[in-house]
Amino acid sequence: MNYEFLDDINLSQNNNGFNGYNDFINNNQYTGFDVIGGSTNSNYQNGKNNLNLFNPYEGYLKGNAFKDEYIPYKNYKVAKLNINSEKDEMLIGIGESSFMMHDLNLYLDVHPNDLDALNKFSMYREKTNKLITDYERKYGPIGVKGNISNNAPFTWETGNWPWVK
Repeated sequence: MNYEFLDDINLSQNNNGFNGYNDFINNNQYTGFDVIGGSTNSNYQNGKNNLNLFNPYEGYLKGNAFKDEYIPYKNYKVAKLNINSEKDEMLIGIGESSFMMHDLNLYLDVHPNDLDALNKFSMYREKTNKLITDYERKYGPIGVKGNISNNAPFTWETGNWPWVK
């Protein structure tokens, strides 16, 4: 797997016109999560947030599932992942899905009553578990906590390591 930088995504300004850290400091325009008092996001009303999520691929690459919370870091350019095999594709799918699940989990720590977020979290958790199961059946264990790791001898000793072609 390799990557290339995407120049066609304008990271200097996101959809809500927010220009990153300098605007936050200079203009007090941040509309993100207020951990103590709930969200200060204008989409958040009466215990429910109109979740404005990136698609899993874009969220995974940008490191943030939430469009309204995304603040580009300095001159960072998003790297497009070039998938060279089915195995790479499966791993990226696991990464995307588990990233969305974890980001929604963090959001739910602050907004535990948001049923829309809870439903999306549950969907990504189920999808992640299915993708991991499918990957492990085909390529072996992805971590030590999966059921496939109950075999003796440990199956990761018998297969090729990722850098062996």
